[in-house]
Amino acid sequence: MNNSSKRAIASNSRGIAMVLVCLILMGCKSQREGQEGEVTLTQGTFAYDLNFLRDHYTDLVLLKNGDAQLIVSPALQGRVMTSTANGVEGQSFGWLNYDLISSKEKMQHFNPIGGEERFWLGPEGGQFSVYFKPETTFDFENWYVPKELDTEAFNLINTTNSEASFEKECSW
Repeated sequence: MNNSSKRAIASNSRGIAMVLVCLILMGCKSQREGQEGEVTLTQGTFAYDLNFLRDHYTDLVLLKNGDAQLIVSPALQGRVMTSTANGVEGQSFGWLNYDLISSKEKMQHFNPIGGEERFWLGPEGGQFSVYFKPETTFDFENWYVPKELDTEAFNLINTTNSEASFEKECSW
């Protein structure tokens, strides 16, 4: 066998070896991705709440900073629904009203969907409140959260990995 043939075989062998290494690494990567992607949906975890909210809302915004994550919902007035400090398998810090969300029911006075933070106006009572129509008594029977703050979506203007901006025109 001449030197030229030996170089060709060696080059070919290196090429085959590289292909095999790539295939092995791709297989390992796929296995790792599958393992990382397989998250146990245990109630109380961020993964559980994210999955639940995705089943009910199509426009969720997921913001991340390392393992810290939070879910914002334009459909629910741009409110922060929940967050975590430890990735998808970490504790979900928000409170969600699973029954009300699942029912898709709209309550008369106020819809306590849950979440961690939302836009809210005060005062809730008295002559300067937007929760009472003019010339009504300040009783619960007359207290209504305006639809713009309770059931209407906010418009998502901009989003990045770490922030989201919303807008909503309102008049009362």
